[in-house]
Amino acid sequence: MFTISDIAHEAGVSRATVSNVINNKDCVKDETREKVLQVIQAHNYLPNAMARNLKSSRTNMIGVITEDITSFITPQIVDGIDAWCEEHDIFMLVQNLRVYQKYAYNLENYLTSKESLQRIVDMLVAHQVNGIIYIGDQYREVSDIIPKIQIPLLCVQCYAEGVSAIAIDNEEAAYQMTKYILEKGHTEIGVITGILKSSEMRMRGVIRALEERGLELEPQWIFQGEWTYQSGVYAAEKLLKLTKLPSAVFAFSDTMAAGLISAFQETGDQRLKEISVAGFDNHIAEYCTPRLTTIAAPFQELGYESAKMLERKIGGDEAVIRRYMPCKLVIRDSVNPK
Repeated sequence: MFTISDIAHEAGVSRATVSNVINNKDCVKDETREKVLQVIQAHNYLPNAMARNLKSSRTNMIGVITEDITSFITPQIVDGIDAWCEEHDIFMLVQNLRVYQKYAYNLENYLTSKESLQRIVDMLVAHQVNGIIYIGDQYREVSDIIPKIQIPLLCVQCYAEGVSAIAIDNEEAAYQMTKYILEKGHTEIGVITGILKSSEMRMRGVIRALEERGLELEPQWIFQGEWTYQSGVYAAEKLLKLTKLPSAVFAFSDTMAAGLISAFQETGDQRLKEISVAGFDNHIAEYCTPRLTTIAAPFQELGYESAKMLERKIGGDEAVIRRYMPCKLVIRDSVNPK
């Protein structure tokens, strides 16, 4: 078996020099590096493609870290990254942090723990990836957990100080949905929010649309949710206790909207059944009854564009960019004219 010692002997260098070449260290002279690579290629110590990439400091590999692959948005984003990689002969190493399996929606515990992420980053760097894409599930700042690394890094559906990022435009999407609800004649609108920054951005869009009409959100019609079906059920239960009801409710996820609609249909209160409902995500909207008017987010395209952005950074673009991709209003049957 051909070893590092054999390479060192044949190339007339030390074992440390061979190790530095294999690990792409900058301390090796070009002439020496070429000599070592020729021996490596001659004896197939590494695949020829790997040896050539060592010479050019490109391995044609990127790392992808997901907060939780079970989140419905994440496979779409990863598929978009994979589509770009396939077109450009790039290999992708995917690692999953399993955040929601470990912490559910209590992300505060996760935000104070860097160990899992640091181990994964160290592993990817050891495998000589040229850059890393970090995919968040909820749009929020992740500066506290993102480690400092020497290779390009890009955030998707989250952001960190000094790091380029790409995400859907939550605020504009919520603005467009609220504007549509208003155009249908509804001026008394309730909302079911989610958690973290993505919910905050959507709330800004709602408020902007209302303020353009000289309207305000009634505090009693704002319901705090956690993106779950049960959150929609809880909101319906709270609405039952109110004397004055909104004519429409905008739920910040399709899952919460589905819970709300189901609870409305099960109650005997005709007032609730007359409330229009809108969602966000276009995740299960077609399977609701009535079919849900919602926002479709371009998660697959988001992944594709993130890979393009990372490639530019690998190529030397040092600009820190925040990019937001537009969503699409999908009109179905759940928002009726007032």
